[in-house]
Amino acid sequence: MTTRYNILGCPFCGRDPQTFGSGEGRKGLMIECVTPGCVNPHTSYYDRATAVRVWNKRMEVIAPMVVTDEQINATSPL
Repeated sequence: MTTRYNILGCPFCGRDPQTFGSGEGRKGLMIECVTPGCVNPHTSYYDRATAVRVWNKRMEVIAPMVVTDEQINATSPL
């Protein structure tokens, strides 16, 4: 029986990610965005369903963060 996984696009660029078998016997799953210019997020778990669940998790945006020019130009406290 073949298992099907519904994998969302990259959370940064929206393009389809690449999938790779990982771990012992390639039983795990690594999901990675390889789009040039993207920040290349990835996730890898031995359990394939967990890898898909983590990759597909998105933050629920309730309201955008508002920043002023003064805050952007401020010196980092670090």
